[in-house]
This record gives sequence, structure tokens and C-alpha cells, in this order.
Amino acid sequence: MINRENYYFNSSASKIIQLLLSTYEYISQKNEEFRRLNNELLSIQEELHNKNAELKRVNEQRNYFFSMA
Repeated sequence: MINRENYYFNSSASKIIQLLLSTYEYISQKNEEFRRLNNELLSIQEELHNKNAELKRVNEQRNYFFSMA
């Protein structure tokens, strides 16, 4: 049932199994792609966090320098 509608397929068991296996393979590939992209995003997020901390330190040094002038 999809969207509350019934669909019927006239197909052999081997074709249905083939469809299920190809769907599983596709989902597995997409899952691996999502994991890779998630790891990449986590790495970029960590890099951004480090750059923000560095920027904060530089900004504090700049403010300290200008407060002395």
C-alpha cells in the first residue's frame, strides 16, 4: 500500500527478489555515501570550530592592544 492505494504486480518470485536485492544494494550505496559526507561535515565543523577559536584569540589580542593605546 502506497499513499493508501493498493498496487498489484504480476511478476515471478525471482524478479521480485532481484528488485529487492537491487533496492538493498542501492540503499547500501547511498548509506555509505551519507556516512562519508557526514564524516566530511564533522571534519569541516571541527575545522570551523578551531578557526573560530583562533579568531576569538586574535580579536582579544587586538582589543587588548588597542586598549593600551
